[in-house]
Amino acid sequence: AGGETYLGAESLDPALADRFGFLIEVPDWSDLTDEDRSTILLDQFRGHHKFPVDVQKLIQKTEATFKILCAHPPNLSTYFIALEAKLRENGTRLSPRRISTLFRTTLGIQAARITLQQLDEKSETPSVETSLFLALSHGHPSLAERSLDQVGLLALHRHAWSIAGLENNNPIVTGK
Repeated sequence: AGGETYLGAESLDPALADRFGFLIEVPDWSDLTDEDRSTILLDQFRGHHKFPVDVQKLIQKTEATFKILCAHPPNLSTYFIALEAKLRENGTRLSPRRISTLFRTTLGIQAARITLQQLDEKSETPSVETSLFLALSHGHPSLAERSLDQVGLLALHRHAWSIAGLENNNPIVTGK
């Protein structure tokens, strides 16, 4: 009593949340603008939307790149060891499963970013450091319970990256 009740969803149990590679934050209705709300309400009646690219082909290319990255993964062990230590110092414990999942999702994100980069030859090769942060910020198990302090998380990520001593052009990171 006294608190607001929402009968439609419950937070995931932390042990269950630990089994998902990505935890997607969806804005609450009250967080949306009236224009966003209207778009959501009316879009359901607008029929099928065509994509400007062949999504199936993008998935296939990403899967092929992901398999190559998994066959020859960059050695990011020092990063993950440093990251786990920094997170633990700040009150967050990551399970071995979560750390392994973050490594795997980093490779998936990197594969997807490489595939998308190939659509625009002018863009640079995606940095593994950015893919690491995307995996962390969208795969942190606390997302099942609350929003994360993205600035604080970025600081911890950058600190772990600097401790690991990796550079984006390092053969360990690029696999070249």
